[in-house]
Parts: sequence; structure tokens; C-alpha cells
Amino acid sequence: MRDMSCISSRQMPETSGWLGVCAILAVTLLAASPSQAQTFTVLHAFTGSPDGAQPQYGIVMDKQGNIYGNTWFGGCTAGCDGDGTVYKIDASGTESVLYAFGQSATDAIHPNSQLLIDGSGNVYGATQNGGSPASGCQGPGCGTLYSVTTAGKETVLYNFPPSGLTQLPNGPVLLNGSTLYGTADGLVDSSDGAVYSFNATSGLVVLHQFTGGNDGAWPFYGLTLDSSGNLYGVTYQGGTKGEGTVFKIDPSGTKTVLHNFSGMDGAYPEGQLTIDGLGNLYGVTVDGGSSKVGVMYQLSPDGTLTVLHNFTGGSHGAYPVGALINDNVGNTYGYTSKGGGKGAGTIYRIDANGNETTLHAFTGGTDGSQPNGLVTYNGALYGTTAAGGDPTCNCGVVFKISR
Repeated sequence: MRDMSCISSRQMPETSGWLGVCAILAVTLLAASPSQAQTFTVLHAFTGSPDGAQPQYGIVMDKQGNIYGNTWFGGCTAGCDGDGTVYKIDASGTESVLYAFGQSATDAIHPNSQLLIDGSGNVYGATQNGGSPASGCQGPGCGTLYSVTTAGKETVLYNFPPSGLTQLPNGPVLLNGSTLYGTADGLVDSSDGAVYSFNATSGLVVLHQFTGGNDGAWPFYGLTLDSSGNLYGVTYQGGTKGEGTVFKIDPSGTKTVLHNFSGMDGAYPEGQLTIDGLGNLYGVTVDGGSSKVGVMYQLSPDGTLTVLHNFTGGSHGAYPVGALINDNVGNTYGYTSKGGGKGAGTIYRIDANGNETTLHAFTGGTDGSQPNGLVTYNGALYGTTAAGGDPTCNCGVVFKISR
């Protein structure tokens, strides 16, 4: 099991999405506008209790501009142990806790995925620990899938068992109709991870269990679904060079390795893939490339991988993670976990020619540190950081970048 007691650059996947495939494509399209100065605003700085601490997987937004997210720690008031929260920030900027995890011995604890939101405003996610039974999996429970209503009512949809092929779910889950898709670490076969689906009718179904080696290992970072029902994702390790893979699982359950990373084309991919209307996949690696601090790449349907940008570190950022956002004129937006002058990470834009512009370099102070999520709404960028913000707590922020 990965140690999640602290946040690192290798624990921060994220992208936003509505219900279904069309929503995922829509949220990754940012309308282009003439170049303007960027305005960075902290919308909320977490203080630990009762509002939560260390947001990990970014946010989702509803059509009214309300923000929803979760925190790994904090949220404790009465009758809980500070095991994380689901929070809401309304359009006026007011933060409230919808649910604080850990309210019983078998409750879900430590949310470990980006939230998903349906048309009724209910949110869905996964927790790495908690659930029934309350022990096992090297910790308090083996994890859950859960939902929380707009009124703050939590329902544990599935308890991952101590035995079987899947435990310790991680990374963003994907909602398509009434079915959730996700990845889990697992405790068998060297813990190389698995891809699963879940709905109320079929329960949990293992779609593929990774075996390491050329098959790939550690599918930490969630899945992307195309209009034909194919799932796409990355493994952090494994493949022919041991530096990660891009994979596909078709509707029949057949898994195919689409690319093996080998160093100069990137190494150790991190983050949910983005797909365009032509079937091209876009992603980042946290290592490799010409400066060995990561690349942004495109993988075409014919299997050709093109490095779109080599990160160089320093003020331009290093170790990109997470999902990308594309606009309608060829610009791509994302974030790095390090670099930016103070080493606290950046928000960047890369144009169609591969030129990088730093939109914000985090200082590690009140503006936050270690960005770990990015979405777009009405032409602005929104995201979270795992640290920084309140100087006493250093518990992270929710931010906005407008033009």
C-alpha cells in the first residue's frame, strides 16, 4: 500500500467531469481569448478543523458555479477523527462541509479520488480506507465507493473486501450513466493493481488485473472513456522499459498496451488522459524527456507518440502531473508539482508550437504549494493545492485564475 500520510508529487491526479463522456470532453475545452494579464485569487484557505486539510484531487463544478471537492485530513467536529471531508464553495465564496468522514467505525475515511457530480448534484468518489470490515489491508478498512447528496447524506455504495482482486481504490473514478469505473492497488499478485467497474445491478467487476512486467503496474491515475466505450489509462510503472505504459481496455474486456515509455519520450506517466474528437490522447509524465523533469505528449490512434513539450525545471516548472485542459486554438493548460522559482509548482499554458508560458508560480505561502487539480469554468481556471495557504495550518487552498 502506498503511504498516503503526506502529500507528494506522485499522489496528485485530477480532472473535472460531468455525467458521461460528452461532459468529460466539454470540461477539457477552454475557450480561447486574446492574451491578457492573469489574476490569481485564493477562494478558500483550509484550516484543518472543521473545514478540512490537504485537498488532493482538485474540484468539480456544477452549472451554477458551485465548487465541490474533498480533503484527505481534517473536518473533525464532534464524533469524528479528522479523516477528511467533502466540501462545497458556493458562488459567493462561502465554504461549507457537506460531510466529514469517520463518523463510525465502518465509515469511509481518507477520500482518495476526484469527485464526480451527476445531474441532481449528488457527488461520488472513492476512499482509500474505511468501510466494512473495519480492519485489514494494512490499515482501518480496505476502502469504499461512496456518494454524498446535496443535503450532506453519505451512502457507502461498496466496501472493498480484504480478499479478492481489488482493495485500496485510488485515483479519479469515472461516471458513465449509472456505472462507476476506477482503479485499485490490490493486495495480491505483487499488488500491481486492477481496473474495475461498479453499478448497483452487477456489483463490482474486475475488468483487468495488472501483473507487472510488460503488462504494466500501478494504474493510479484514473480512466478516460471514449464514445465507443473504450477505456484508456496509464500505469506508473511496468512496460518493456519499466517506466510506465498507456493502455486501452475495449468493451469486451480486452486490454492492449498502446505505448511503452522509455525515457526520452517520458517516464512514469501521472494523471488522467485527455482525449480529443479525433481520438488523440494527451498526457504528461513526471520524469524523462530531455531534462529528465517530465514531458507533455500526444498519442495518436495509430500508436504514434509525439513529445509536445519538454519541461526544463526552474522558473518554467518541473514534474508535471494531472490531466490537461485544451482550448479551441491549440493551447494546453496544466500544472507542475515543483519548480516555478520557489519550487512550489506552477500553472502553465503551452501553445500549439510547444512554447510554454507560466500563468502562476506558487510561492509556498498564502497562495499555496503543490497544485493538484485544474478545471475550467466560464473562461477561468480553478484548482487546489495540497499545502500552503493558512500559515498556521499549511493545509492547502482553492484558487482561481481569471483573465
